[in-house]
Amino acid sequence: MNIIKIIIANMCNTRGLKNEKKHNYKKALRYYNLATKIYPDFHMAYYNTGNLFTSLQQYDMAIKNYNKAIRLKDGYSEAYNNLGRVFLVTKRNDLAIESFAHAITSDPNNAEAYSNLGTVYLGQQQYDEAIELFTKAINCNSYKTYSFYYNRGTAYGMKGDIIKAIDDFSKSIEMNPAFTE
Repeated sequence: MNIIKIIIANMCNTRGLKNEKKHNYKKALRYYNLATKIYPDFHMAYYNTGNLFTSLQQYDMAIKNYNKAIRLKDGYSEAYNNLGRVFLVTKRNDLAIESFAHAITSDPNNAEAYSNLGTVYLGQQQYDEAIELFTKAINCNSYKTYSFYYNRGTAYGMKGDIIKAIDDFSKSIEMNPAFTE
């Protein structure tokens, strides 16, 4: 691949991100499509297109683009995680579990994937499994650790362990006083 084409494709992808941030979705999509036309193996442009379609709740198109990104970049943990989120939103829990598991296998420090998988188990009232996954998310020391404490507190509360729930909710607020749900 010609380095000039890669640079131009990257510039198109960046312009897509800037337009998406401004909520100019049609223009963002045009830039992402141009990036993949110039550089058909540009996994990041497909990933960003998947994110765009997820934002627009066009889930079939999001799935298509995340899968393309994953085919182009083996072990693409972030794409597996976002694919799992789409499956979770569309109530395809088995596929969500599979996607989150791939994300974790690809990157054992993907705190979001642990938390998202924990959310699936929480919804299935498998509280011990959810607590274990939220704990793993916390141990990854992500910038969103406060939300993982909140999620684990929810699981403890639903399990009936009110003391541990209060401890986790308190830790969440201590870490991020602005965090409320």
